[in-house]
Amino acid sequence: MEDSSTYDNIQGLTNFILNIFFRSIEVGGLENIPTERGGLLVAWHPNGMIDPALILGRFPYTLVFAARHGLFQWPGLGSMMRSIGAVPMYRKRDLLHMPPTVREQKNQESLDSMSMAISAGRFSAIFPEGVSHDSSFVRDLKLGAARVYYRSRMFSADGVPPVIIPVGLHYDKKHAFGSNVLVVFHPPISLPKELDITPPDDEQDEDKYAREVALTEHIEKVLTEVVLSTESWDLHFLFFRASKLIHAERAMRAGRLPSSPTMKEQVLGMARIWTGYQHRNQTHEPELQVLRTDLSLYISHLDSMGIEDHQLDLEPDWLTFRIILQLAAHVCLLVFVLPPFLVLGYIINYPTAFILNQLAESLSERGKDIASVKTFGGVVLFPLTWLRWSLLSSWGYTQNVLDQMSSNHWAAFFLSFIFCVFSGLIVLNYTRFFRRTFLAIRLRFTKVSRSTQLARMRKQRSLLYDQIIGLSQGLELPEMDDFR
Repeated sequence: MEDSSTYDNIQGLTNFILNIFFRSIEVGGLENIPTERGGLLVAWHPNGMIDPALILGRFPYTLVFAARHGLFQWPGLGSMMRSIGAVPMYRKRDLLHMPPTVREQKNQESLDSMSMAISAGRFSAIFPEGVSHDSSFVRDLKLGAARVYYRSRMFSADGVPPVIIPVGLHYDKKHAFGSNVLVVFHPPISLPKELDITPPDDEQDEDKYAREVALTEHIEKVLTEVVLSTESWDLHFLFFRASKLIHAERAMRAGRLPSSPTMKEQVLGMARIWTGYQHRNQTHEPELQVLRTDLSLYISHLDSMGIEDHQLDLEPDWLTFRIILQLAAHVCLLVFVLPPFLVLGYIINYPTAFILNQLAESLSERGKDIASVKTFGGVVLFPLTWLRWSLLSSWGYTQNVLDQMSSNHWAAFFLSFIFCVFSGLIVLNYTRFFRRTFLAIRLRFTKVSRSTQLARMRKQRSLLYDQIIGLSQGLELPEMDDFR
């Protein structure tokens, strides 16, 4: 029996963890999720446990989970998973000690349990690639999603078929702490007539297999477009970075105030660039290679100057008293106030961070899983570290400092714990704060001392903009509504 309060608590904890790890999490396409039927959420799987956590945390309804059957035997964990309606998944490769017929039966029972939940109006998330990977493109899909979909249609009593909703997971810096992410729930996949059917009970195995293969290929084609697959991560992030150029140049030409784009705006820009690139790559390969080289040089020049595309058009008034006072306050914080907290933060948190790093490297089957293990392991280990230091601090306070005020033991414990958390935040954010302050100062002097260089970069940005926009002339391009 599902316990909605337990599910809500798990979802809340997941969102808490994600909000610590990511600087921002944007969500689009919630209106594409139907309320009158259930369905499958299908997504690619490039970032380990982070991918399902994002879908769990941001999906507005209850999801049916499929978990390896062995996990249900764990004390505590098994009962918790049952309380939220999780379905035990018997994978054939986990049942090699059983006869083939038994393995097949157990696997079919798992698929049927999930399919019946979907036919009853629920949703389940599936990663049809089967395993997480570190490729910039969609890997070969397994048949599991197609099998669950057609079984769900067969179990549906009212004849209303479930939907298949592709989910786009977009990271601006895939493995980095403090990056940005966009989760997009796209419109349900439109199936061709020959795939949009409910299979009969007596269907031949050959016909069933052929249809499952065809649906899997169709899902793979849609996912490839949804996640903007590229041949390499270098090209992927070049497109992503070029979207900032497009945003800044378009704002300048429209006379709008320059600003850093949101993740939705960046992914939309990348989708348009990706669409043009896919259509022109076969016919204009030499020109595209030159464009990629010029774009890389432009980006490297901007990085060397320590500014971004939209900052080329800013006109900061660096002589105002308010700006000078604000920057001076930032410098004082960086030089005099925060360093003691930074040092103590490293003393308190570094041993735990070192242990967590070693555990992540030893427990992760693949290198790309390290970030996931660190994220979820840190939620346990760092609070335990802060708790230990708080207990030691409060004990020392009541025993050695003010014995006559031992009633303040819990106050000392609470203040110590807050200090540990604050010092950890300083460790995580000091470098970012330093960089932002440095860039704010540098930008103001850059405008004065490098006006010629900045003018050249603005001209280069304009030329690149025209070339990139030219790629998509005459093509039907994605619109912002696709990512809302």
